[in-house]
Amino acid sequence: MQIQQISNLNNQTYQGRVAIVGDLSAQPTKLVREAAESLKNRFKNSDYDLFIKQDYNKNRLNLIVTREKDFEKPNKIKGKATISTLETNPDILDTASDYARVNYENQVEAKKIIKPEFKEKCNEFFKKLGNKLFEIITDED
Repeated sequence: MQIQQISNLNNQTYQGRVAIVGDLSAQPTKLVREAAESLKNRFKNSDYDLFIKQDYNKNRLNLIVTREKDFEKPNKIKGKATISTLETNPDILDTASDYARVNYENQVEAKKIIKPEFKEKCNEFFKKLGNKLFEIITDED
């Protein structure tokens, strides 16, 4: 007798990635190259990605943690950290990426907490509205 193996679809394997958006100048490129393996290891089992983008106007390197599908959308949850493009220590990228990741996770948790309250308030509002409409409709004046 053979028993078929049942796959568990609830066990998701995440493969977060590190992506560079646009071009980087020489110093930030060197910094990212030195910290690349460390950053990949930090995000490989996460359900979100790290995007590195240079702001040429302010000489800053922006580290943005979000899901890939939400990166271009303005009102989605994003964890952000900013460092100078003149940094030479690759450990600063690890620290900044951790800060951005924690910022993102805190926003996600806050959103989970807010939703039930909002749902309860909506239910209460529509219940009161329904009662008032019912009173108006059934009023025989």
